[in-house]
Amino acid sequence: MAIFGKLFLGSIGAMIGGPVGAILGAVIGHKIFDSGQSHIISDQQKAQTIFFVNFISCLAKMAKADGRVCKKEIKAIEEIFEKQLGLNAQGKHIAINIFNAAKKDSTPIEHFIEQLVSLPGYNPAIGTTLLSALVHVAMADGILDPAEKDILLRAEKVLRLPSGTVNRMLGQDDNLETMYEILGCSADMSDQEIKKRYREKSLEFHPDKLVSKGLPEEFIQYANNEMVKINKAYDAIKKARGMH
Repeated sequence: MAIFGKLFLGSIGAMIGGPVGAILGAVIGHKIFDSGQSHIISDQQKAQTIFFVNFISCLAKMAKADGRVCKKEIKAIEEIFEKQLGLNAQGKHIAINIFNAAKKDSTPIEHFIEQLVSLPGYNPAIGTTLLSALVHVAMADGILDPAEKDILLRAEKVLRLPSGTVNRMLGQDDNLETMYEILGCSADMSDQEIKKRYREKSLEFHPDKLVSKGLPEEFIQYANNEMVKINKAYDAIKKARGMH
């Protein structure tokens, strides 16, 4: 994620308004940003900032779902910031302040998810990216609270992902039925249909395509992780069917 200064964040917050604008307003109240940046904002920068704020806000809503944010959840979120998103020190400060502001905000998580879905270029790969991160936070303490499961199922629906995506992400088994679900296929499909679906799924998660759709480059690691699962599923199905 580009390092955004106070002027930049304030300008976008004023343009957007609503809960996202309010969160950015709270963020720029902190004295950790460089204000010497240009206020000229491109459509892509605006879209990426909206994505970033909504993504972090969803993490905050998940972390607070069971009534408190525990140390393990904080650690999981820091892992997302540092290892998955690769944020530098200033980028992490921005993300933390967005997280804290969203945690205090009373807006339902659906609002932030719907904002992501409404962005130009939204596709299932972006939805899967968010849902994967939410699952990571929900399972950080090893216990899936009913309120957390409810958020995941609501998110699955708003993100327009196939029914069963949450259960597949939560499952640890490698049975063939799960492999078909990962590809969005069924056992009664022909080999050619499965090959076609595999190619389509691979294109959805291609890094270049995601960046071109406005997904910040830091989020590509999630897509890469999903691509590993897709390839694993396809290999398992090929082996079971004797496909070449």
